Amino acid sequence: LKLLYARARPAPWFDYPLPASYSFPSGHALFAACFFGGLAVLLSHRLVHRWARIVTWLAALFFIGIIGVSRVYLGVHYPSDIVGGWTIGLLWVAAVRFGDRLSERRRERRRRQRAEVAWE
Repeated sequence: LKLLYARARPAPWFDYPLPASYSFPSGHALFAACFFGGLAVLLSHRLVHRWARIVTWLAALFFIGIIGVSRVYLGVHYPSDIVGGWTIGLLWVAAVRFGDRLSERRRERRRRQRAEVAWE
């Protein structure tokens, strides 16, 4: 996507070395959303206590947010680059959630079939 959009990076605010790649979308924001969001999806579904699910999601959102804000703070991305990375990451997390739920339904169906065979 970076090559497709070929958006130049903003001028850095500090003496931070400007990366050689294009700006849109932010790879850091994309990775953070995929990793922490995917982890939260996979963990929260398996946690029993509601408070544990809430803490899991709050931690994931904190890390996703702080990584995005840090990229703008360092002056290596525009805010829209971060939002673009988060949006693509959200699509990935939705796919992970869908795949996990589909896999769980298949496992549950197999368990029921085995239980029926055992009762016969």
